[in-house]
Amino acid sequence: MSITDGLTGVMNRFGFETTIKNEWSKCKRYSMPLSLIMVDIDCFKEINDNYGHQAGDCCIKLIADVLTAYAKRSSDKVARYGGDEFVILLPYTGKENALYLAEQIRKGVEEKSVPHLYSNVSDHVTISLGINTIIPSDELSIDEFINRTDKALYMAKKRRNCSVFAMQQ
Repeated sequence: MSITDGLTGVMNRFGFETTIKNEWSKCKRYSMPLSLIMVDIDCFKEINDNYGHQAGDCCIKLIADVLTAYAKRSSDKVARYGGDEFVILLPYTGKENALYLAEQIRKGVEEKSVPHLYSNVSDHVTISLGINTIIPSDELSIDEFINRTDKALYMAKKRRNCSVFAMQQ
């Protein structure tokens, strides 16, 4: 099976699910932090509806390129999670560094200034990011970790989109 997303060249969902299991085990064994950033393109449906699916694909590819440019360490893993959502797995990364990286990524996307005249957030493409950091243990499962990260993303979008929200442990 392929572990690479055909459109973006980043890891696909299958690759992510395999990688997170491995990194979870390593961080658990050494009591090291594991951070996850979940990324969603704000008002993406409006891109497809108004600019067309090819423009939507270009937008997804651009976001993947920005994420990859900022997640530079060999241990950082960017994956397309589904549709217009991405995840960045950051082994051995504490909450403060994950927050810093997420904010840099958010700014990096905004600096691209890709027009999005149909967004209710901004006149250009923006992203929202949810962050969760944990030291893996037997008290929490990978699914719960991902679910809490998804809730952090939901809170970022609820606050106003185009924002970063870190889950409190």
